[in-house]
Amino acid sequence: MTTTNLLLGLISIILVVGIALTSNNFFKNDQSELAQLQAEINELKNENDRLALTRTYTNTPPPYIPPTGTLPPPNPVVTTPIPKENEDDELRASLKKMLDDSQKRIDELENKNAKLSDENEGLTTENEEMNSARTKRTQRDRMAAIRIKAATNMGEVTTADKEVGFVIFSPSETNKTFFNSGTRLAIRRNLGIIGYIEVDRWNEATNQYSCTIMPQPFADDGYPDIQIGDEVIIDPDE
Repeated sequence: MTTTNLLLGLISIILVVGIALTSNNFFKNDQSELAQLQAEINELKNENDRLALTRTYTNTPPPYIPPTGTLPPPNPVVTTPIPKENEDDELRASLKKMLDDSQKRIDELENKNAKLSDENEGLTTENEEMNSARTKRTQRDRMAAIRIKAATNMGEVTTADKEVGFVIFSPSETNKTFFNSGTRLAIRRNLGIIGYIEVDRWNEATNQYSCTIMPQPFADDGYPDIQIGDEVIIDPDE
């Protein structure tokens, strides 16, 4: 392999490195491309060493062998080593620089690949934690909905005044529970709780409870929108 062939082979490797750098899928593949590139670089290095050894051998004069017979030995021929041409020195220097640049690029790509692998592992762990938290929250919401649905209807709202925070409800026919003043009850609509009330007193004349609407921080005006017809239940979380 001549120096020119070495240079052409190295240029081909540099082109492969350039293509690898511009490929979006380079970091997603295994290390086969890097290994193949490293093998080709090693082959060029070995060929470069063989070329240097061959040049050294051809520049070394052969050993002197005295002739047989009575003739006097000839004067030894003084050989002068053939100096290396400047062009070869420049090509070898250029070859070494390209090999070093290629190795440096390979190291950079390996570092980037390792960094991307670490980032991908971190994202995978974060996604697993988020999915686990979402699953637990969904389970809690489902269990809460089941408890709200199963809660016994204790009465129905007959009067609701949001501005003064006042509610009156009538006990259901099946409700035999008496609520003392200060008892906290929940207001159910469909399958959700929209707010809470606190019992003020029992009115024997009307058989109804007078209650105060408890503030709700998430409501627009600070109080839940309790309406006539909403159901009164015992707070399932208590």
